[in-house]
Amino acid sequence: MSCLDSFPQDALRETPTISLNTADYVSCCKFTSGSSQMRANGIVSATFNFEKSEGNVGEPLSSQIAVTSHARPGSRPITLSNLSFGFKGCLDEIQLLHSSDQATFGIESRLYNCTLEEQNSSGQKPRWSGYADLTLSPGQTKTYSFPIIFREAGDVETAAYKFCISTGNFDLTVVTDSIPFDHSPKWWVSAGGVLKLRKLNTGSGAMVKVLPKPPKMEIRLPDVRDHYYTDEPVTLAMEIWNKEDEDTEAVLEVRLLGRSKDTLTYSWIRDAASPMKEVPAPTDGDEVDLPGHAVGRLAEGEKTVEKIRFTAPSDPADYALEVRVLYHVLSDRDIPISKILIADLVFNSPFETSYELTPRVHPDPWPSYFALQEGEAHAHVSSTDAFGIAQKWHLRAKIASFAEEDLELKDLAVETLAVHGGATCSITREFGVIEHAMRPQEITEWSFDIECRKMNLEERRPTAVDTSLNILWQRAGDPQKNPTVMTTLPIPRIHIPSSEPRVLATAAPNASTPSLLHLDYTLENPTMHFLTFELSMEASEDFGFGGPKLRSLQILPMSRQTVRYNVYPLVEGRWISPALRVVDRYFNKTLKVQATDGMRLDKKGISVWVPGKDGEGPSELREG
Repeated sequence: MSCLDSFPQDALRETPTISLNTADYVSCCKFTSGSSQMRANGIVSATFNFEKSEGNVGEPLSSQIAVTSHARPGSRPITLSNLSFGFKGCLDEIQLLHSSDQATFGIESRLYNCTLEEQNSSGQKPRWSGYADLTLSPGQTKTYSFPIIFREAGDVETAAYKFCISTGNFDLTVVTDSIPFDHSPKWWVSAGGVLKLRKLNTGSGAMVKVLPKPPKMEIRLPDVRDHYYTDEPVTLAMEIWNKEDEDTEAVLEVRLLGRSKDTLTYSWIRDAASPMKEVPAPTDGDEVDLPGHAVGRLAEGEKTVEKIRFTAPSDPADYALEVRVLYHVLSDRDIPISKILIADLVFNSPFETSYELTPRVHPDPWPSYFALQEGEAHAHVSSTDAFGIAQKWHLRAKIASFAEEDLELKDLAVETLAVHGGATCSITREFGVIEHAMRPQEITEWSFDIECRKMNLEERRPTAVDTSLNILWQRAGDPQKNPTVMTTLPIPRIHIPSSEPRVLATAAPNASTPSLLHLDYTLENPTMHFLTFELSMEASEDFGFGGPKLRSLQILPMSRQTVRYNVYPLVEGRWISPALRVVDRYFNKTLKVQATDGMRLDKKGISVWVPGKDGEGPSELREG
């Protein structure tokens, strides 16, 4: 039934109030709803729209209520005592209360810019309310625009509508709780004093998605490097720039995460260039709940720099640096805002190494098995002095720079970690003070002398030595900005056999006749057996030699002997390969001749370099 058929229209024109109870009034009213709209008997309709389908926490979002009177022309104005909209989500209600405004009295449609106040109660969702002129003349549309600020992220949807008419004779409340989706929401605008509708292109104007407040704080890493190196002390500066429109209070959180979820520990640097700021005391009973490294108060547009220090991992790895600034603006401490910056940190090894171990002839005579040494006779049982057989070895370390820039080598040393097999071991370097600039991809060689001695003559176990190479270096440039770094690289375990016979070859030119070479073969018998060796030197077209072509050599237990051949080369600027065959008659085993310093060992056996007329050595020896 239409209210127009039963409602006394003349009473609206002439009588300001009508004595009708609410039930009678509602029974004669027909309610229809559409597009966030409610209608009572076709006399009053109201709509609510958000200007955008998305908003942000803490930022104003324009909203609009439009109320239209559909009363017959000539009817008296209708005054709503209040008009409210209920919502689902993080907003409770928006309410307009009537406040007469004589300055805007008239029948033309109007657009009002209203100011609403937020009301918060503990444990309750926020409400917004304000005052506006809710008196509507027939055919008049009044639009109320106002900003809403959300405090929480989430979806907000218009859910219910209610308006009230209060007179001296009755109070009328009209409620609807079913809001259908509107596919073409409208927004009222004022153009030349005339209200016009424009279509919103953001979906239903009765719904909005509230996103977290977008951070305006900026994080920069002004001096981060493309590459860092293992074991290197690293200092990282983080610049924080407040681009908010007001002062802020902020803290920093930093994490260094590896692929295996392991983290690097760091410490904050407090110096004159980057002082530690204090968070100001809370005011008005508000508590500052921002855990982390305090950045403190930053004025609008202010920058500050905070620094951390850590040591790079010992092994090459990739890490992610996560810098998170957590802050709030001073005008709204209840809304925490965060900004995250993630950067990759690559840690590479600055060096690659390889090692070559060759034997040497120990210059000291071997101890006699048949005579007790004086030191051994007076040694205590628990003494650490060694009285056994001694051996010398040459350790050649090749170091290649894998850095992207020049590095300065400051020092090199081989550290002995453990010695196994009843022996002592000392390692000395064969170079002086190091001040060497290494270019990228450059390879350098460094020599170390290893002396290993058995604890006593009865010790038969093989010796194993665990070592590492310590490299002291720094980046080229300002030493104040580039600290020295100690990089420790493991050296493969050094195995030194000591219980088997061996043959060592050495070569030296004759003092008076440089073209004549003395080729010495040292035969060692570290066993407890009396051994006989058969020696045979093969002839060659590259040289002539002086010495026995065939001979037998008897060597006592725990002793050694040296056999010399004088070699006269018939070529120049080439390698010659004297082939001496040594057979251990007792074990019926052919011994392999081992090359010492200045010689080469290949498939043919040992080789000796014969200088040319210019006297230069081979390229591989010149590089060493």
